[in-house]
Amino acid sequence: MNNNRIIIKNISFIGNSRKPSRLDFDSGVNLIYGASNTGKSFLLKAIDFIFGGNDQLPDIPERIGYDYVLLGLTITNVGDFTLVRSTKGGNYSLYNGLLNELDDNAKATILTVSNPPKGMQSLSQFLLEKLGFAGKKLAKSVTGVTENISIRDFSTFFIVNETTIQSEKSVVEGDLGPLKTTRERSFFRLLLTGSDDSSIAQIPDKKTLATSKKAKIDILYDLLDVIEKRLEQDYSDQDDLPDQYKRLTNTITNGNEEYTEIEKVISEIYKEKSILENDLREIEINISESEQHISKFSQLDNIYNSDIERLKSIEEASNIVTLSMDRNCDLCGAPPEAQKFKKGIEEIEKSKNAVIAEIIKIGKLKEELNLAIKDLNEQKDFMISQASNMQNKLQALKTLYLDKQEKLNKVKSSMLESVNIREKVKEGISLIEQKNDINKRIRDTKSEKYSDNDRPKLKAPDNLIHILCMKVSEILKAWDFPGECDVSFDETEYDIKIDGKLRTNNGKGVRAITHSAFKIALLLLCEEQKLPYPGLLILDSPLVTYRDPIKNVKDGTLSEDEIALAKTDLKEKFFKFLSEKKHIGQFIILENVDPPNNIKNYAHVELFYGNSESGKKGFFNN
Repeated sequence: MNNNRIIIKNISFIGNSRKPSRLDFDSGVNLIYGASNTGKSFLLKAIDFIFGGNDQLPDIPERIGYDYVLLGLTITNVGDFTLVRSTKGGNYSLYNGLLNELDDNAKATILTVSNPPKGMQSLSQFLLEKLGFAGKKLAKSVTGVTENISIRDFSTFFIVNETTIQSEKSVVEGDLGPLKTTRERSFFRLLLTGSDDSSIAQIPDKKTLATSKKAKIDILYDLLDVIEKRLEQDYSDQDDLPDQYKRLTNTITNGNEEYTEIEKVISEIYKEKSILENDLREIEINISESEQHISKFSQLDNIYNSDIERLKSIEEASNIVTLSMDRNCDLCGAPPEAQKFKKGIEEIEKSKNAVIAEIIKIGKLKEELNLAIKDLNEQKDFMISQASNMQNKLQALKTLYLDKQEKLNKVKSSMLESVNIREKVKEGISLIEQKNDINKRIRDTKSEKYSDNDRPKLKAPDNLIHILCMKVSEILKAWDFPGECDVSFDETEYDIKIDGKLRTNNGKGVRAITHSAFKIALLLLCEEQKLPYPGLLILDSPLVTYRDPIKNVKDGTLSEDEIALAKTDLKEKFFKFLSEKKHIGQFIILENVDPPNNIKNYAHVELFYGNSESGKKGFFNN
């Protein structure tokens, strides 16, 4: 986290018709004191105004003619800036560097008072970013509603006016009213811990809870009415739905088993059918091949027959020739022995014998061929018989297959019907469950009660509160505050106790100085813990205890505890202590009472003389 600090360098009022009125500040301890009505309270309101205060500047005569208020400030580790705002209010102009007057040639950045439009930045965003608080959130209610942090949340802690410092309210709370109490305490916790409330989950308050309960119950009754009408319309026997669901489930389970069994049978039939079809195709191929062989063998048999017929013709011709050689010639009447072809007869005889031998040979081949044809026909007839049996068996398998398939479809259809009915029954059971659930939610919602235990824990850590109280005690002792200075924290009143006495139960002067001690202690603790803090503290009238009752009649007489405090040298030690801590923060003290004689050793002093003829009469009187 950043631990940059704000240091106010000067504040000026300027106008075309008036001489600039300017007040400079030191980075350490600053004291502005003097008579009443000299501008001290106006100065505080002007600083608050330039830091985003919503209240308009007091409409005092001395302010007439001034158009702008300029605040020169340094943000450590960042740079010097000048904030300019119209005395009538509105947005800001931010300039780099410290300006004594407005320069038309100087470049300014416009900062808005409230949420800026896209592309712009607000004063709060600018300062929070530089101080390390950008994006932080604070709980604004005990129910955990959060809001973005604003620079105005710092106002209670570093701009403490006279009313607040003397108030009987908690030292953590300002003048914003009870509605802001939770937010102020959340900011105090943020300062102590460095952690914001972004992680808090919101819970409804009593009124919101009551409204939410009624709306929720109304919606539940509307839903219940819709469900009950559907049950009444579609489910006459609601009590039997669970048993019906079980019966349907059993039916579906049995159907699944039957379906699986039939599928298994069909698969086996299909397998057997495939094998049989393959075997039948092979037999048909073999029958076809046998028929082709028989056809070829028949053709060969015909050739054999033709050859035998031809050879028999040759044999018959030879016989005729041979017979004619044994008798007289039919032409000339010559006897056989007188004929010239006697020698050729022998050759014819040889040919005849060869023909007879060939006929015998072909006859044997024909016999073998006929045996082969007979064998092929027998094989073919056997295969035809086999094929016929297979076809009959195949037809039977096809018939069985179709029968099983039809049965499977019926089982499937029956199962689908059961599944659809079961789904409707299941929907009815679901509607009954929804009805019971809604009735339970109605009862639970009606019984819901607001409980403080549900609230987020917004309490500051005890150990850090203790450390802070020790720091307050240390400061009071350093100032010589009367008593033991034993400081504790009261969680109920959200304020400190000193020696067992609640701070707010003291006189206004004691309340003012103890309030100051608390705010100074918080600044010192943040510095020591390296937690982000502006490092700026403005206190209005912290030493009111030292007032003169005669000169300050409006403040009333001193109470006993104020008298005891006024007898101490706390006033001198107060400024001396601040001077010793000036390296960690800027202190601006506004006072009506006379300061210690050696005050200039500890502080930058501005004295407003009022009606005196010498010196600075007031903020607007030079």
